[in-house]
Amino acid sequence: MAWSLYELSDVSNVGFVIDNVPTAPEAYEFAKNHDLDPLELSLYGGEKYELIVTAKPELWQKASDAVRNLRTPDRSIDRSN
Repeated sequence: MAWSLYELSDVSNVGFVIDNVPTAPEAYEFAKNHDLDPLELSLYGGEKYELIVTAKPELWQKASDAVRNLRTPDRSIDRSN
């Protein structure tokens, strides 16, 4: 996820403030068992990928509705600066 956000930031000339990093419960358990940071696992590793979509704040609801129409859960994780 970190690399995708970096690329979006670079080409869009914006930064991101991440409010909520999606982290699977299994990632917390794995991190605990292997003395790792679950946040780092979520940002830099893993095989379960999240689709990252950006939208202007005023278009977020429309974008969110479109994603839900595809029967895909959506989640706001950040806002750009």
